[in-house]
Amino acid sequence: MVFWHPAGFVLVRAMEDAIRRRLVMDGFVEVLTPQLVRRPVWEASGHWENFRAHMFSFGDRGREEALKPVSCPCHIQIVERMAPSYRDLPIRLAEFGVVHRDEDDGALNGLFRLRQFTQDDGHIFCEKAQIEDEVVRFCASVRALYEAFGFASFSVALSSRPAQRTGDDAMWDLAEQVLDTAARSAGLEPSLQPGEGAFYGPKLEFSLQDRLDRSWQCGTIQLDFAMPERFGLSYVDSQGTKARPVMLHRAILGSIERFLAVLLEHHQRALPPWRAAAAELVALCTPPL
Repeated sequence: MVFWHPAGFVLVRAMEDAIRRRLVMDGFVEVLTPQLVRRPVWEASGHWENFRAHMFSFGDRGREEALKPVSCPCHIQIVERMAPSYRDLPIRLAEFGVVHRDEDDGALNGLFRLRQFTQDDGHIFCEKAQIEDEVVRFCASVRALYEAFGFASFSVALSSRPAQRTGDDAMWDLAEQVLDTAARSAGLEPSLQPGEGAFYGPKLEFSLQDRLDRSWQCGTIQLDFAMPERFGLSYVDSQGTKARPVMLHRAILGSIERFLAVLLEHHQRALPPWRAAAAELVALCTPPL
């Protein structure tokens, strides 16, 4: 976990401001959810079964709670209480989600891998027909923001179903095909990473190349049919009946701490003038789409 000194914290806040401006441009609304969430929520999401080894949990049996390793189940709770109709979709929620993961000591690596970090987290709840437009919109934001931070190129990979997963093969076949089609509509040609998807769905992973041609995985967008089903999430469609929304998990930076580490590596610690002028960084990172 990080001790942010004044100069470093200026950078963190400047990056948050840049992302907030991008969120507004992309139609997101910001929310804030609890750090400590009870076990039934993690059981419903599948994390208790599939991610339990990396969660910090507390309490006696029957009253267990865990520090959140992700924010997605919490955002589902918010949407469920909205009782949305098709007119409300897509719903785009964003959060600077402080999350905790019980990483092995050997996996920890400065700002690159921590036990506590901040995701520029966002979730989109939409109809199946809206998936492609949302993925294309996300890819445009990724390109604009990365270029503003000084990265002229990036690579994209499609991570497919892992061995430990939720949902049947038919669901995964559809999710992988839809995400691949959406990526190509955005002008991308993703390489395949077999078995590297999240346990609930496939994902596109965006990796940056620094000045030494090293690759760093940062942004991601994940297509999830499983979690809305597991929570029984629904909306009222145009026929007045209940329908199941699709969920997209997205982050442009991935984590603020990791992205800052990549910036330091890329610029060899000699950050551009916005190191001393956070306002300039905010303006730099918000070019028009």
